[in-house]
Amino acid sequence: MAKRSINVGRHRVRTLMRLNGLRPVWQRKFVHITDSKHGLAVYVNVLNWQFAQALPNSVWVCNVTYIRTKSGWLYLAAELDLHSRKIVE
Repeated sequence: MAKRSINVGRHRVRTLMRLNGLRPVWQRKFVHITDSKHGLAVYVNVLNWQFAQALPNSVWVCNVTYIRTKSGWLYLAAELDLHSRKIVE
C-alpha cells in the first residue's frame, strides 16, 4: 500500500484483513538446527563437572556463539582456562 501512496496504519490494515478473512503469515527470523536425536557417536564426559582445576593450562573449555548484526551473522569463539578463569590468547 505504501508503494501506491496509500497512507494507512497497521491497526486499520489489521481490521481490514480480519473483515476479509485474511491472516498474516509469520516467518521466523532464526531457525534452530540442533538435532539432539541423532545416531552419531557422543564423546565421553572426561571433565565430569570438575571445573576447579589446580594447575594452569591443564583444562581449557570452548564455546561458540552466533551474533546477529546488520551485515549478517558473526561467530564468536572463546577458550577459557579453568584454573585462571581467563580467556586464552
